Amino acid sequence: MNAKEYNFDAFDTDETNGVAGSAIGAIDLSDVPDQLQYEVLPAGIYRATVDSVEFGYSQRSGNPMLTWTFKLHLADGRERTQFYHTVLTDQGLPRLKRTIMRLAPFANEEVNLRAFQPEDAGVLFTGTPCRVRLRIQNYEGQQRNSISDVLPPDEADVAQAGDGFMS
Repeated sequence: MNAKEYNFDAFDTDETNGVAGSAIGAIDLSDVPDQLQYEVLPAGIYRATVDSVEFGYSQRSGNPMLTWTFKLHLADGRERTQFYHTVLTDQGLPRLKRTIMRLAPFANEEVNLRAFQPEDAGVLFTGTPCRVRLRIQNYEGQQRNSISDVLPPDEADVAQAGDGFMS
């Protein structure tokens, strides 16, 4: 039985004190893998759209950062979510500036580099068409994709974005 078969609208948080599961019965987790395995995409440049940008702090270092969520538009019509982090430290600011400069001409509002507010990045960039350079790297003994660079969209994507294609 999978999660799609449950009626999650039937949860009554008052009776269950917010504890999921007590209103739906037992779930058999014995055959569920410990980690979800994603198909590793070939390294290359992919069309994408900024899905969201959130300000937060790194769990590992505590440094302020922006977490960018991109929707990659695959050639077969599928979409894939990938994350990209720009840390707001002296070492990370050049990466942030490069990303902003490449996306700013296509942003929802004018971007002010002299007074950039990281908390406003989501408003500025959500829905922005772009391209991302995807690489394959080893992480905890497994091959995974990660974004190594964010690039401006090509001209065809910009034209199609005006028609609602990329939004």
